[in-house]
Amino acid sequence: MTYKNIVCVTNLTPLCINAQRAAVRLAAAWQANLKVLTCGDLLSTGENINSSETSYLFTEESQQELELRFKLKNKQKEAIQTFEKIQKELGLDISERLSFETHLENEVSATIDFIDTHKGIFDLVIIGKQNESWWERLLFGSPSSEISHSIKITTLLIPSNEIYKNWIPAHIAVCTSLATKNSPAMKSAYEFAKMFASQITALHIVDKFSAEVNANPLNIFPVDYIPPTTDEMPEEMENKLTEIKKNLKQWAENLHKGNTHILPKTHVEFEKIGDGVIHFLKTFPEHNLLVINSSHSNALQRFFLGSNMDSIEAACYIPLLVVYKP
Repeated sequence: MTYKNIVCVTNLTPLCINAQRAAVRLAAAWQANLKVLTCGDLLSTGENINSSETSYLFTEESQQELELRFKLKNKQKEAIQTFEKIQKELGLDISERLSFETHLENEVSATIDFIDTHKGIFDLVIIGKQNESWWERLLFGSPSSEISHSIKITTLLIPSNEIYKNWIPAHIAVCTSLATKNSPAMKSAYEFAKMFASQITALHIVDKFSAEVNANPLNIFPVDYIPPTTDEMPEEMENKLTEIKKNLKQWAENLHKGNTHILPKTHVEFEKIGDGVIHFLKTFPEHNLLVINSSHSNALQRFFLGSNMDSIEAACYIPLLVVYKP
């Protein structure tokens, strides 16, 4: 699939600079429409006033309403100037496909409301990602994580680090469960690779904890238990890993046959999900985009049972594409 209608969610702070630049670059590459959704502070009145509304009554308005509309006008003006500057810096012109909307809400509420109002129109949301600590995520949550979990649209999370200011997906790692050969994540990784002549690595992580529990359920609550190394794994697990590597190799060969300019690689990690991602990215630092399928678990399930998607997102410090899986 290619992306034709993109939303860039921004509050115009330094956190969002890389996401804004990536949105312009991707919209230009795919000849896509780009909607800039500018967010502000949460309104104390709970009222959602947005710039797409054109019919206002200008009689007997309260001072608060006038102030809110003044903020709205200034914020949208700032957004327009910001994206004009980005286009000039990148040498790109998407002005005919660029539009703006401003909400005086936080980015989570604004994005969820916006997508809900425009169901079926947009196919990609781009947002800045802050590298929060574990405690920050626990106490305050993560706006980018909340958005990617709450909307049924593919979401691209761009870190605010300086190294991603001129980001182009040169080396893509796509996480696969091997449950299906043509998963949404695989398809999206292929589209990015085709557009930007990127290299692809199919990454499969064998969950170390699950493997140990399957081998011996008593390991859930070990007393003097020492986890096995890959050299000490049961024969059954070794056979499973061999089969996984064989399937990945077959996938890579099939992809290369249909697209000779793409030379896919494969890699298997035997580790806990989050640790496996970190180990892979540190071992192969050339990768600058990780692609995963979205999770169908709700907030309550993720809190009590955990989520592979949450583990990967928390561990990932490079741009992350969370592909919506119907």
